[in-house]
Amino acid sequence: MSKIIGIEEIRFMGKDGKEVVGKRIHFTDPIDAGRGIGDAGDKIFLSAAKLAVFDFAPAVGMTVDILYDKGGHVKAVAVVDDDVI
Repeated sequence: MSKIIGIEEIRFMGKDGKEVVGKRIHFTDPIDAGRGIGDAGDKIFLSAAKLAVFDFAPAVGMTVDILYDKGGHVKAVAVVDDDVI
């Protein structure tokens, strides 16, 4: 499970020349006890279209499960706890 620690609003021009709008979501995951201690940070980008398909409104403090497909793309985000800050 991942804890959302930050959210950035992102806008850029895609390779096709169209504007892409979305959010960069920063999160932490616990480091496996066999490898170390503490939390590791990571981030994902979800376009506004993908957020709408997932029916997901990220907020700092949420605990989520991020599911990836075989290609490493985000397939789904499930809210485990919405204890937002």
